[in-house]
Amino acid sequence: MDEVFLNKLREGNDGAFKIIFDEYFALLTAFAYKYLHDLDTSKEIAQNVFVKFYEKRHTIIITKSLKSYLFQMVYHDCINYIRDKKHIVFQSEPLEEYNGDYSDYEPYIDQTEEEYKLHQLIEKLPPQCKRIFKLSRFEYIKNDKIAEELNLSIRTVETQISKAIKFLKSNYKVLLLVFLPF
Repeated sequence: MDEVFLNKLREGNDGAFKIIFDEYFALLTAFAYKYLHDLDTSKEIAQNVFVKFYEKRHTIIITKSLKSYLFQMVYHDCINYIRDKKHIVFQSEPLEEYNGDYSDYEPYIDQTEEEYKLHQLIEKLPPQCKRIFKLSRFEYIKNDKIAEELNLSIRTVETQISKAIKFLKSNYKVLLLVFLPF
């Protein structure tokens, strides 16, 4: 399928580029964010990768998957950005230096895709439930503090967290072991 879109892109079909962009932009942004911890800069890097990709569309040779190729480009742009800005913001282990095998990036790509899917589901929660869940699971605030901050009972906070977990379990089972261990 990648080859079909790449061939169309080489032939000047800008619709193929739009499909590729729509498919990967959010994932590439999320991947860059893991290293930069700045959403605006992550979006800018993802956009720059697509600009470079579009400019090279006639001569680009991809030996593995398009997805791996794009993720590899983002990774290198993140490294360059950090080096140029002299920021050291890695909170997760940096990737090994690229050795010519895109398959080395697959675990990172898969993880980013799974996290993105989970966050999309979280966004579908009702507003109060989503807010409570995020405070609990992403900001690590204890239930009693959440209740106090939002002027709710502890039982309401617990119920909302339970509802969120139940919703996520029923809609997405793979990541729950990683993100929802408590």
